[in-house]
Amino acid sequence: MRIKRRLNPRRGADAAFWDLDRDGVTQSMLGRWLTCPERGRLDIKHGLEPLGQKASLPLDFGTAVHDLLEQQYRESKFGPKVLDRFISEYEDDWMGAVAQQVTADVAHVQLVMGLAAATLPGYFDHWRHEWGNVKWVGLEHEFNEQFPLPDGASVRVRGKLDGAYEDRKGNLFLFETKTKGQIDSGAITSTLGLDLQVNLYAWALEQQLKEPVRGVRYNVIRRPGLRQKKNEDLPEFLERVKDDVQARPDHYFMRFEVSLDDEDTLRWRESFAQMLMQFRSWAEGKWNYLDTTQCMGRFGLCPFVALCHRGDHKLYRRRDAVFPELSPGG
Repeated sequence: MRIKRRLNPRRGADAAFWDLDRDGVTQSMLGRWLTCPERGRLDIKHGLEPLGQKASLPLDFGTAVHDLLEQQYRESKFGPKVLDRFISEYEDDWMGAVAQQVTADVAHVQLVMGLAAATLPGYFDHWRHEWGNVKWVGLEHEFNEQFPLPDGASVRVRGKLDGAYEDRKGNLFLFETKTKGQIDSGAITSTLGLDLQVNLYAWALEQQLKEPVRGVRYNVIRRPGLRQKKNEDLPEFLERVKDDVQARPDHYFMRFEVSLDDEDTLRWRESFAQMLMQFRSWAEGKWNYLDTTQCMGRFGLCPFVALCHRGDHKLYRRRDAVFPELSPGG
């Protein structure tokens, strides 16, 4: 196989797949590298992913909801029939990946998409009155900026913003969508100054629009927590979820604004610059290590254990895109 011949993960970096200067880095990529540099080497530099990845309801529900919201915003088309079409097309594409044995099973896809279909109509109905009350300056758009480093160099940082808007006073706010099983607004507020994604996205938005970001508005969508009963089939369960969403919209959908503190922002940017300098050094092959404390992490067994500990690369494939979350060629 081509992957086996060209890609032996024990032989150093595969520069042909990813290059820091050419491709840059995203927030999610940095998160994977921070978890374990060796896992980052396999994932980032080689582009490896395990065949038949373990299904994750929180992760897959969040991904599906973000992708469906992006499609709605991008095409500016709303309404139950349009949403049904988007969901159907999304599910068909996902089923194609299932057929290639690179993602979850059919039952999991049906559950995730069913929950999205039960939740999102209530979301659009709940917030329909707000769309005309703010001035949107961007929804679901990408950024590609050079972050300056203390040594005079810079690192290309990329990502995709959920949105941005101006309030009635003309203040610029970041719009950040989160999907969660439990919503703790106090915890979100207290950790804002440390949040990598929010601070990075606020910085990128300032670079694009040349004006300061005054805060972030969290758009929280609660992942349904109802459990399927023993004698209840999937359609019956999803109908019960839909009824619950319609009956308790304030439980499922929440938005709140948090101001960004100038001192916290400056401190975060200084810290982030140091992180990027370490990442650049690692990307250049100057250091690397295997963090064995992450082989069994809080989300279970690391998906690269078979490769790191047994050298078994037959269970892995190279993904097609460096950044699956961004547009091809972007």
